[in-house]
Amino acid sequence: MTVQNKTDKPSIIQLNVVSWQQTMGEDYYLPTREILATPPIFTIPPGSSQIVRLGLQRQPENIQELAYRLFLQEVPQSSAREGEINIILRFGIPIFVAPDDNDAHPLVEWRAVLVSPKKIRLEAINSGNAHIQITNLTISEKEFSSSAIYQKGMFYILPKQKRHWYLSLEKSWPLGTRLKITAQTNTNQLDNEAILVDY
Repeated sequence: MTVQNKTDKPSIIQLNVVSWQQTMGEDYYLPTREILATPPIFTIPPGSSQIVRLGLQRQPENIQELAYRLFLQEVPQSSAREGEINIILRFGIPIFVAPDDNDAHPLVEWRAVLVSPKKIRLEAINSGNAHIQITNLTISEKEFSSSAIYQKGMFYILPKQKRHWYLSLEKSWPLGTRLKITAQTNTNQLDNEAILVDY
């Protein structure tokens, strides 16, 4: 991986790799030594770049994908000019390790639950053995596609995990309403259906 510094000042970057897990749609990061990232800390001169090398220090799982995150964080430096404010950046890059047989695929099922007259809980369950990345999520009545709800953002669902969203409705949707669910993913566009059920 190549990290570039496009500013006019040197930047000190520190690396931290963590194991990435999910429970009930919440992300959890745990310390790990399963992936080595080197160099762990480095300085990039202005307009230059640094190559970072990553190495897996364990065997892949037999049937399920492994998930990690590599966090890159700027190390604070004293300001050179009085009154100057330094903005420290920190961002995470997902790392996925395919299982030994290389046959990794997500499998998403949807469930829509009416929790109040104008609110539904939409659940996405990934029963596959690989992650899925969801963006541009749209939910509408199957028969009236103009009545749509948009869920903004980008969401990951790891293998054997699920995520849910609470969505407000402009008008009530009766139980048994057929819903059309459309989303962009990291592999293709999903077009699915769900039946609105009782809580």
